[in-house]
Amino acid sequence: MLITNEVVNETKLTVGEKSHFSKTISESDINLFSGLVADFHPMHVNAMIADESKSGKRLAQSALIVGLVNGVLRNHLPGKNFTILRQQVEFLKSVLLGDTVTVKVEVFNWSPEKRLVTMKMDCYNQFGNDILTGETVLIYDPS
Repeated sequence: MLITNEVVNETKLTVGEKSHFSKTISESDINLFSGLVADFHPMHVNAMIADESKSGKRLAQSALIVGLVNGVLRNHLPGKNFTILRQQVEFLKSVLLGDTVTVKVEVFNWSPEKRLVTMKMDCYNQFGNDILTGETVLIYDPS
């Protein structure tokens, strides 16, 4: 796992500031997430059905990928003192078992007087194919 660009002072965000994170999706990631959220769709948990499908592999849950994005947002940029208010996500391509997903987040707008930051978020796989895009609005809450 790789997280970049540590934020030193969360209240001094800069439009255009970026961070990214990469992770290869493993069988245990899919299985553990299935159990955690009770999503037992056969394309996630049944290798025989997935092998016979168009993709030929098991699929990661879309919410698992959003979770990777949220991990970067909450733990890195903009950081732990921000709370997610709204998130709009568009899923562009499925994530397969064994894919390496790279999450990129970027400060799109920072309004210190309102304590609101809008983050652009994009994810792509190891082939450079876009798999997710969207934006998140967070509020600065140091408590």
